[in-house]
Amino acid sequence: MCCRFSLSLYKEDLETRFNAWFEKGLSYQENRDYFPSQAAPVITNSDPQKIQLFSFGLLPKWSKNRVPNVRAETVSEKFGLSKRCIIPVTAFFEWHEKKLYRITLSDEKPFSFAGICSENSFAIITTSPNSLLKKIHHRMPVILTPEEEDIWLQKGALNLLDAFPAREMQAIRLSKH
Repeated sequence: MCCRFSLSLYKEDLETRFNAWFEKGLSYQENRDYFPSQAAPVITNSDPQKIQLFSFGLLPKWSKNRVPNVRAETVSEKFGLSKRCIIPVTAFFEWHEKKLYRITLSDEKPFSFAGICSENSFAIITTSPNSLLKKIHHRMPVILTPEEEDIWLQKGALNLLDAFPAREMQAIRLSKH
């Protein structure tokens, strides 16, 4: 499950990379450890020029519990695709056998997760892992290229919900216990 991620970008760099802007007066600071229930930046299909702060963990109307991740295989049936978002990210974290891994793109550039949103909350869409992540976890977040971000926001194309190529990613072990 992808329940921890970081966004280590200054406000101006975030706005430039994603070609979207925060509303005046909205407070944002980079965060190296987002976890469920925290407010994190998202860009929605209903307002793709605006960066908004939504609570991590979707709050579906039929549940009182937050849903941080939704499976790509069932997202359209269980949640629908009318409210889509992208979640800007610089890294995410996974545990395997008591070891913490920081996972980034190989070039360490910012990227985004595909997500769904509702009522100012969001969930990260997950898929089967690529060969790199398979060694660490049985799922991985859906990572979008900059070109795919626009397609996801405009059309919600299900064919984008596949594993990102392992050759373009790296996993760095952080803990030694």
